[in-house]
Amino acid sequence: MLTEYAWAASLIALTSRSIDEILAGAAVTERLEKSEARLRAMVEHVPFNIWMCDVDGRLIMQNAADIATVGKHLGEHYEEWTTPNAGLPLFAQMSRRALSGEAVDQNVSYEVDGEMRIFRDIIVPAFSGSAIIGSVGVGIDISEQMRAKGELEARLAEKEVLLREIHHRVKNNLQVVASLVNLRADSLEDHRAKEVFIAVQSQVDAIARVHESLYRSDNLATIDFGDYLQKLVGELFAMRSNGRIETVFDIESLALDIDAAIPCALIANELVTNSLKHAFQGRRSGRLAISLRRLDADFVVLAVEDDGEGIPEKIATAGGSSIGMVLVSSLASQLHGTLSIGGPRRNRVELRFPA
Repeated sequence: MLTEYAWAASLIALTSRSIDEILAGAAVTERLEKSEARLRAMVEHVPFNIWMCDVDGRLIMQNAADIATVGKHLGEHYEEWTTPNAGLPLFAQMSRRALSGEAVDQNVSYEVDGEMRIFRDIIVPAFSGSAIIGSVGVGIDISEQMRAKGELEARLAEKEVLLREIHHRVKNNLQVVASLVNLRADSLEDHRAKEVFIAVQSQVDAIARVHESLYRSDNLATIDFGDYLQKLVGELFAMRSNGRIETVFDIESLALDIDAAIPCALIANELVTNSLKHAFQGRRSGRLAISLRRLDADFVVLAVEDDGEGIPEKIATAGGSSIGMVLVSSLASQLHGTLSIGGPRRNRVELRFPA
């Protein structure tokens, strides 16, 4: 079954041919009357508006639906209509455009029986050969569809507010957890145990920042991970660096959803933290480079590289005993990515994962 829009397209094609017959036969009254009668029988009872104008802009045909919407204006020029209706000025503008050769498709609001209704008006020029001889229009009442769309958008807005609130509360709760871990760390005297607690606090903070970024994101589905990464590194430097380490960023803007952002954030947190803890011991200065780039349409590369001592071979090789590298490898698997360690002193860790 044809949709009402398909019916509209079919009627426009039929009426475009019929208007040529009507106007070409204007000098022959009998032929004009027969053409008008045939056309009116075809369009009179369709459930949407049909009208035709001649090349001078005078209305030469309206069906019952169109008369019920805007009133009867047969023989009148669209610029001369006196019946007050909010949609008529816009209709006149659209008609002028159609008579200049442009096909026009626009929503117009008309007052019908004291109620504002929204119509999708489609007006096209009618041709005889290459000459414009008038215009043909179809108006479809889309008020109910627009009302349903408005209700749907309102519900989506409510859900967006709720989702923002959820991300905000998750972030707050994670920050509470991080604060509790930090309090426990402060109470410990064992240095190694304290470092473990501080590492956990840093990881919880990294996840909390993802939820904070989603809370502040425009679409709630993704975050700009490039922006997130720069802020993460800045906070890690503020926490662990003595200020003599140079930071080099090569970071692209990259949208990641929460399923990719959290493991990627934890990997970046772990790699940068390890560099700051181990790479520059006994040195007065150093260099740390962080890059995030789209390799091609299919892959993204996250890399952390320093000019320090590098990762010991027993940790860099598969099956190494470092808890941090075990965590990084596990998270890389979650991303369906691959992890590689390279550089002259194994001082570059690179994660490649599907975009």
